[in-house]
Amino acid sequence: MISISQFKYFNNPLDLVIKSLLIISPLFFISIRVWINGVLFAASLLSIVYLLKTKSFLPSTLNGIQKNRVFLVLFTLSIGFIAILISQLLQHNIRMKPYDAPLRMVLCIPIFLYLLHQPFSTSKILPYVLSLSTLITLVAILFNPEIPQFWGGRFATKPADPNAFGAYITLITTLIFFSIDPKELFNRKLESSIKLVGFLIGIYLVAGSGTRGAWLSIPFLLLAWFLHHVRKDIKGTLVISIVMILACIISYQLLENIQARVNSGFTEVFSWLYTQNKDTSAGIRFSMWKITADLLLERPFSGFSDLGYQNYLSNHIYTEKYNPIVIETLAKAGPHNEYLANLLRSGIWGGISVLIILVTPLFILTTKITKNESFQYSMLQGIALFICLAITGLSIEIFNLKYTSSFYALFIAMLCSEKIMSLNNIGGTHEQK
Repeated sequence: MISISQFKYFNNPLDLVIKSLLIISPLFFISIRVWINGVLFAASLLSIVYLLKTKSFLPSTLNGIQKNRVFLVLFTLSIGFIAILISQLLQHNIRMKPYDAPLRMVLCIPIFLYLLHQPFSTSKILPYVLSLSTLITLVAILFNPEIPQFWGGRFATKPADPNAFGAYITLITTLIFFSIDPKELFNRKLESSIKLVGFLIGIYLVAGSGTRGAWLSIPFLLLAWFLHHVRKDIKGTLVISIVMILACIISYQLLENIQARVNSGFTEVFSWLYTQNKDTSAGIRFSMWKITADLLLERPFSGFSDLGYQNYLSNHIYTEKYNPIVIETLAKAGPHNEYLANLLRSGIWGGISVLIILVTPLFILTTKITKNESFQYSMLQGIALFICLAITGLSIEIFNLKYTSSFYALFIAMLCSEKIMSLNNIGGTHEQK
């Protein structure tokens, strides 16, 4: 529950501005192109000012466990930049453009360090901000109907095509859903109502996106939510789970666009595996992944940079076996897979960097060192981040755009700093506040 006591965390005007920026950062994430990057630059610059004023990058009160996790987060925010640098040194080709998205994560380092000095409980506030974000996104779609029309009726916005839109609106909706505690659903009616409205709007947006790659994560997300809550409130968890399952079944039966997208997904996979019709939407992806796997054997350590593999695609091995649309799509847009795209771009260093970026927040936010239940929100949010983006990343690139990297890095900085600073009574003499 949010109360006026939350504002005790604002110690001075600079503190107020930085934390206000962080709180509102998700609001127009999907609806305004420059929003999240602008917030990131402003918050990073102000955080640098704070760190220079204090002349201290790390709080002196950190214990051993905290320091280990701090350096792990710093490494995670830097690993994308490091992976590209290593691969470019091996390629003997230094170019600045590939650093655009990774630099957004590097810019979050000052914010993360600032939050270690000025801890801020964001995990409980974010669900309300995210709920408002879904409403703002819905309004943006209603006021710009030409954008969904351009994409064949699938929801999208100016910054986000339907695939990116679906991936991140699924994440936002999940973060809201994971903050709903069945035990508190009827005890805290106002807070629960805000979350439920945001969640229902999010469900509508997820369905309208038609993003099957994001839909694949839903069963795993529901299972994670169920396993977390069932031990504490069996009856409430079962009721909500049954309602959710029935809602999915009814939506499939009644909504033609959802039924068509799901059915075509199964048909396309079957066609690629067992028939000669391999040039469907999913089939083109599978063919591109197969070509990518062959290309990786050519340069496993250095990779090809962004589009350095285009000349290889003219090889008769590929032109005779695959439809020209497969070759053309791969040449212009990459393999539509976060893992393979980074392997192709930066060799094994790119693949390692993606795994570290995804796994580190999961490790930090879910490691149960204390018995303090007040941090169950951050734990669930860590699970949501991992499951949603790890699965969605199989069908699209999730960190290659500047605004998506900014969003994810800000969440890492906020949630991980909160969890790390909650450990100040472990391995040291400081009391947890």
